[in-house]
Amino acid sequence: MKFIFWNIGRKPLIRELKEILKNKQADILALAEFDGKIDDLLSALSNDNMNYYLIPQIGCQRITILSKLTAKHFEHRAETEYYTIKELFVPGWCKLLVAFIHFPSKLFTTDDDQMVESEIFKQEIEMAEKQCKNYNTIIMGDFNMNPFEKGMVAASAIHSIPCSLTAKERKRVVKGREYSMFYNPMWNLFGDNDNKPGTYYYKKSSHLVYFWNIFDQVIIRPALIDKFDSESLEIVSKAGEISLVDENHRPCLSDHLPIFFSLKQEV
Repeated sequence: MKFIFWNIGRKPLIRELKEILKNKQADILALAEFDGKIDDLLSALSNDNMNYYLIPQIGCQRITILSKLTAKHFEHRAETEYYTIKELFVPGWCKLLVAFIHFPSKLFTTDDDQMVESEIFKQEIEMAEKQCKNYNTIIMGDFNMNPFEKGMVAASAIHSIPCSLTAKERKRVVKGREYSMFYNPMWNLFGDNDNKPGTYYYKKSSHLVYFWNIFDQVIIRPALIDKFDSESLEIVSKAGEISLVDENHRPCLSDHLPIFFSLKQEV
C-alpha cells in the first residue's frame, strides 16, 4: 500500500499531482492547503485512467484525502481543525488506523503551544487505538515541527524516536509513568547525500537557523515497523519531467516537498 502527503501551498498543481500519482501509483493521496476545485483534480486523474475518490471530512478542512479505495473502506474516528483520524479496512490487509495532520504554522504559534497540541493529539490517538483495539497506526502530514523538536520527541507528547529497534520496545517508563512510542523514519532523510536535505527551506537573519527542515513526516507504531518499506521512503523532488525544486534544490512550486512511502507486507 502506497501513500503520498504534500502540503501544496494553495497552488494549482493539478498537472504535477497527476504526474506524481502516475509515477508512484499511490493508493492514498493526502493534501494540505489544497485550494482548488476537487472535481477538476478528480477529472484530470480520471482522464488518465486514474480513478480516485474523495474521502469525506467533518471538520478538518486543512486536509484533503483522495483514495483508490471508496469511502466505505474508511471509518471516521476523531477529527479537529488540525487532524483527522480514520480506520482503514483493506481486503487482504490488517486494519490500519491512519491519522492525517496539519498542525498550526510556526508563524502563528509558540514552541510551548506546539508541545501542548502534541500532547492532546497523542491522547486522541491513544483513545482511538483503544476504541478500535487497533494499534497498526500511521500518522502522516505537516507537523510544523522537525523530528528532533520537543513536541515530536517528548514522552508525554508524540514520543517518536529515530531507532526502530528501540521503538519495538513499544513503551518506556518515565518517573513511574508509562508512555507508548512511535518510530520516526524521517530522521534517516536528514543530510544532503541525495540533494534532498529536507521538505521545507527557511532562512532568516537569526543566530539559530536550520535552513532545511523536515516538517512533513510519517511516523508509525512499532506494530508496523516490519511492514514499513524503509527503502520506499522518499522526499519527492520531481513530478514526471517537472522539477519541484530550483537550481539550489529548494522547493519552487509549493514551499513544501511531498513525501512518499509504502507498506510492503500483506497479511
